Amino acid sequence: MSTLPVRRVGDIGESPVDTWLVDSLWTHQAVGLVAGHAKLGKSWLALDFAVSVATGTPVLDRFAVTDPGPVLLFPAEDSPTAVRDRLAGICRHRGVDLAGLNVWVIESSILRLDSREDCDALGTTVEEFRPRLLILDPLIRLHSSDENSAVEIARILSFLRDLQRRYSAAVLVVHHARKSSSSDPGLGLRGSSEIRAWSDSSLYMRRNKGLELIVEHRGAPAPEPLRLVLASDEPANTHLAIEGEAPASAAAPPDLEERIVELLRTSPPLSRDDIRRRLAVRNQAAGAVLAALTQDGLIEKCSTGFRLTDTTTKSARSIPTLCWEAPS
Repeated sequence: MSTLPVRRVGDIGESPVDTWLVDSLWTHQAVGLVAGHAKLGKSWLALDFAVSVATGTPVLDRFAVTDPGPVLLFPAEDSPTAVRDRLAGICRHRGVDLAGLNVWVIESSILRLDSREDCDALGTTVEEFRPRLLILDPLIRLHSSDENSAVEIARILSFLRDLQRRYSAAVLVVHHARKSSSSDPGLGLRGSSEIRAWSDSSLYMRRNKGLELIVEHRGAPAPEPLRLVLASDEPANTHLAIEGEAPASAAAPPDLEERIVELLRTSPPLSRDDIRRRLAVRNQAAGAVLAALTQDGLIEKCSTGFRLTDTTTKSARSIPTLCWEAPS
């Protein structure tokens, strides 16, 4: 009989340099939930994540994306044209180009994660596109199993965990809450308690004198609850926003990208914390600019932090204006 694979703990590689995919909201390569009752904006928040991860712009104009990349999206309840229109509005608000948006929409009419054939097809698609983030919206449309059965729902969630581990992709699943309310929003989720137990990062949306967002992580501190509104700064620019607060990205010094490039030009690879401390800038501002520089191919991540790419030969003064800047 063969033995199970084992390895001495000291030989196991260190955790990634970055703890977060999205500062404070989504841990690195996490599987998790955007959950709440119907008509609260769960899909809007998922699409906000899609635009941010694809472009390196901050989620909700505030929370920096540290590792931008492609996004793969299956919207089970919305038509591709409706999804396109929503994404277009968020892109206009952010000042980014929809035509070049690295978000890929799965156009299958049905995707069942309790079907071996559909799981194989999704796995092959993830392998081909290698998304940084996979979004599935919502869970109830992704299976015909008994959602209250721990055994049946665990099979579906185990498949998603396997996708995350095999392809280093974060997985965001939109999920519904029960009609009954609870002071602990995790207890209000539809279905088996396995769903909450599976999630590394959970974003709960609920009505509490307005729209409230509550964050929960398995292995990281969570921010205080946030007040959200569905806003529109111009016609057809509908997007979720933090109520009554200016975007934190606006506080980033205008020359921060130049200072980061110059620092990396004269230093070994540095972690984001090292860069933040040396330049005396806020964590979120540093994260937003690092994400934009990475997206533009001027810097890259390695095992010990960030460094200039081999092709970065420009002086810091010639670096173009980057998409992290707050929209006017």
